[in-house]
Amino acid sequence: MSKTSKIVILTVVLLVAVGAAVYVMVFDKKETPSTNNTATPAQNSGTNTSGQATQSTTTKPEQEAATLTYSNDGFSPVEITVKANETIKVVNQSSSTLDFSSDPHPTHTNNPELNVGDIAPGESATFTVSKAGTWGFHNHYAPNHHGSVIVE
Repeated sequence: MSKTSKIVILTVVLLVAVGAAVYVMVFDKKETPSTNNTATPAQNSGTNTSGQATQSTTTKPEQEAATLTYSNDGFSPVEITVKANETIKVVNQSSSTLDFSSDPHPTHTNNPELNVGDIAPGESATFTVSKAGTWGFHNHYAPNHHGSVIVE
């Protein structure tokens, strides 16, 4: 193979790689706006018309039925059980932003009530799930970090 052929092949491979990276960065983003996830307690958690979980802040703490902790190694516990309409708290103790989303990756369509969105390192968010069933969740940025919520 000539030197020119090798350069042409290398150029094509690089262009494909750059194109794929641009595609992922542009089109693999969530279509819904991010929510206000803060380290303060939430009230009136639920979902808005787009299915995105909603949080608002209050000065009175709300009792959480369960807490999921996210670290650089993934979620702990990986499975929780709650009753319908109980509050779940997600705490990000990792060194990077967590995008807490329902399965499947990347569409997050099994239960939009779990689509909390971005939670910065050191922050937390709360949400409620009203639909009974077993619902998978994952970190959109690290989809191999996953778990499930059983809602009774």
